[in-house]
Amino acid sequence: NLSFRIKKNVNLNFLKLEELALKDFSLPKKIHNIQFLPNLEFLTLYRIQNISSLFYNLNEQQFYDTLRTLKIKGTPLTHLEIEKILNFSRLENLKLHTCNLDSSHLLNLNKLISKKILRRLILTNNKIKNIPITCKGMFNDLEHIVLDRCGLYAGSVSLFFNDTKSNKISFLDLSHNSLNRTDLIVVSGLIKLQVLKLNGINLQEDARLNNLTTHGLTKHLKFLEIKELTISAKDILFLSKFKVLEKISLSESSFKCLKITKVRICCSNFDVDSVLEIETLSNKEKSV
Repeated sequence: NLSFRIKKNVNLNFLKLEELALKDFSLPKKIHNIQFLPNLEFLTLYRIQNISSLFYNLNEQQFYDTLRTLKIKGTPLTHLEIEKILNFSRLENLKLHTCNLDSSHLLNLNKLISKKILRRLILTNNKIKNIPITCKGMFNDLEHIVLDRCGLYAGSVSLFFNDTKSNKISFLDLSHNSLNRTDLIVVSGLIKLQVLKLNGINLQEDARLNNLTTHGLTKHLKFLEIKELTISAKDILFLSKFKVLEKISLSESSFKCLKITKVRICCSNFDVDSVLEIETLSNKEKSV
């Protein structure tokens, strides 16, 4: 890692930085140099104090036009700060992990998504819970979505995806949320979905994992995570309906149940008691 001190107002063009990461850092009230990073494409901000100074000191439109990936973690964000993120015109990847977001923040995020530039969105460990009616279908055009530990109420997924036939989603993480039968049926109709994570979900009402086989998901899903779930012999049967699975991640108890039932599964790669390392895509893409 390279560390250096820069005097204020010094032009940083000579650095030609494309990627910048700040962690456990307190920003000053005024930042004079950030606007002189016209080549910056990837910005990571983890546990940053006074993050508002960053957004309010950005005056160069060129900076807004170059950034492609923004990762913020462990830093509470206000509605005004979320609105500032809307100014990044080329933003493809956005990670807002543990940023104290709730359902009201989805209204601003929906504006960003509606520009149809954003491809990947990670909202891990926020308090989304329910979905504003005006945000119905807001995830139809995204390719990669992580909603792990967002406190989603049962029925929320059916609002996020109101058009399963034209959606682009290929990666979906709904782990540690409440899902009902309708949610699982909606997921089963996502025609491009290849990676699905349902670790530790709370199945509500009459929901069963077999609901995932209602539509065409069994024909194209390649990776499935169902860890931290107690699966009965009857539940295991639904796995036999998936035809192209390359890897299944499940708890040890579920794996033992699978072996006892001797159900034939079209998958030779089982990952027991370890989570699939799929969320981080290739370094070339520098995905969130």
